[in-house]
Amino acid sequence: MKKLIYWILCIIFLICLIYIFISAKNKYCYSYKSLDLTQMDSLKVQYAKKLIVDRAWEMYRPEPNSDYITDAVYLSKYDIKDMGMLIDMIKKSDRKKSFVENFNVIAGVKNRLEIFADGKNVKLPENYNGVSDEELKQYKQTTKHVYDILDPYITPKSTIIIVTYLGYGSAYAEVFPVSSMVFYKAQDFPKRKIRIVEGYFNRFIYADKIRNPKYILNLNYYDFREPLLCCDQYSIDEKLTENIKNLSESGNLNQNGERMDYFDYSVNLNQLNGANEQDNSFFRDNFPNYNHIYRKEEEISLAGKYRSIIEMQHDVGISLPIEFGIKVNACNFK
Repeated sequence: MKKLIYWILCIIFLICLIYIFISAKNKYCYSYKSLDLTQMDSLKVQYAKKLIVDRAWEMYRPEPNSDYITDAVYLSKYDIKDMGMLIDMIKKSDRKKSFVENFNVIAGVKNRLEIFADGKNVKLPENYNGVSDEELKQYKQTTKHVYDILDPYITPKSTIIIVTYLGYGSAYAEVFPVSSMVFYKAQDFPKRKIRIVEGYFNRFIYADKIRNPKYILNLNYYDFREPLLCCDQYSIDEKLTENIKNLSESGNLNQNGERMDYFDYSVNLNQLNGANEQDNSFFRDNFPNYNHIYRKEEEISLAGKYRSIIEMQHDVGISLPIEFGIKVNACNFK
């Protein structure tokens, strides 16, 4: 009995030591450890890696009952640093090319199980019914370090593009230019913005819960709808096949018996800047079917481009750009 009590006390003492160590380390990291803000590029790359890994891991092992389904995490060689550049890329995208080609994606994770970089693909083990015991074992042993293969492709001029589906199937792209990252000392950060950071529910990056941080990371990102129907050959072809089948079965008529798939070829995409309210009205007048139920690839692609550009600025749910801050744990950085 005495030995049992002795071991219980030892375990309690050990737990207390671990708790004290963690608390002291956290207090030091949050309040005392200094970051060299002159080495901004290094900090940006480290935080970009954290963003990529967290979202890729969320895709590989998604939370149960989540309304968000991450479909791909891309790393573009382009520095998509402002709205004008993004809109121009959407306008110039070639419907006969893939999204990866149109946005100069050089590495990333797609289809949940495939990492690609420099022309090489790495297949991750599955966790479905019917997989072998060995594959299930490999799945359980897989860690976030599997994404280290992407590290050489992350630069201060890279752009992270994450394609996500909402629960009802609507796709959108989140565009994170690494160059937009700015680190501040918390004491120099506007108090109004600190309150926003403290109240911000961050689903993008699983940041530590930090009290009284010494540093704040500020970041801009951009959202746009229908990233694949505007700019991806495979998705456009798939949508066209679906449309032809549905149109032959239902006729695609509205409540007045009028066709809904007509297309106005007088539309000039180059005159669109996405900022004017009349652009929004023009889109709704000339593209009556927001689900892109059209009979030709170019119609699906063009309607997708219009919707992507216009709804950046005129949709309540998304906007461009969006600015938010993250509390920085200095211990996360080398």
